[in-house]
Amino acid sequence: MAGIKDNLDKINERIQAACDRAGRSRDEIKIMAVSKTRSWGEIMDAYDLGLRLFGENRLQEIEDKFIDPPADMELHLIGHLQSNKSRSAVIHTSCIHSIDKFKTAAAVEKQCEALSKDIRIFLEVNTSGEESKNGFREKIQLFETIERIDELKRVKIGGLMTMAPFTGDESLVRSSFRGLKELQIEAAERYPHIDFSILSMGMSSDFEIAIEEGANILRIGTILFGGRN
Repeated sequence: MAGIKDNLDKINERIQAACDRAGRSRDEIKIMAVSKTRSWGEIMDAYDLGLRLFGENRLQEIEDKFIDPPADMELHLIGHLQSNKSRSAVIHTSCIHSIDKFKTAAAVEKQCEALSKDIRIFLEVNTSGEESKNGFREKIQLFETIERIDELKRVKIGGLMTMAPFTGDESLVRSSFRGLKELQIEAAERYPHIDFSILSMGMSSDFEIAIEEGANILRIGTILFGGRN
């Protein structure tokens, strides 16, 4: 646990410094511990240090590891979701960060109805234009999908998500995050009855820029747990 504690202390110092630069309150920012490939022991070490929000990429890994989690542990799916895996996502998580098609949202809704459970989703936007990334590419497509999801009963929009390009060019990273913030503002103006309050953006390599551009949830794994084997 000592290594994770030292890492978390350094992360919190960097978050505070970024908040100071941006004129934001530290209370606005949540750390999501991205626990992909991490053992249950490592996850519980992070939990014992006060972290409560965890993110996983793969449903199979969630099913294998999160068998009896603490009641106050919050688990989000941050990886791409296939419609045929939506039941597992609804059973095991409280939020899905990667919805980029109405078809997927409708499949999640069907499982929510069957399980009598509501679930929050974030809409993934491809703000970098990279072919390798999922997410909405066109604003009109995003807004049309928002309107269709708004008609669902149990699937609730909670915000937007993006991944910046993995590059040393800070201007490209900042532009990617700024683009999502602009979409958040426009969506909130168009649909004031829908919650767009959360921006899930920023990872180990770029979370400080994300804070400066408006992120609420930081998806941090490597610099918290250490390099993966």
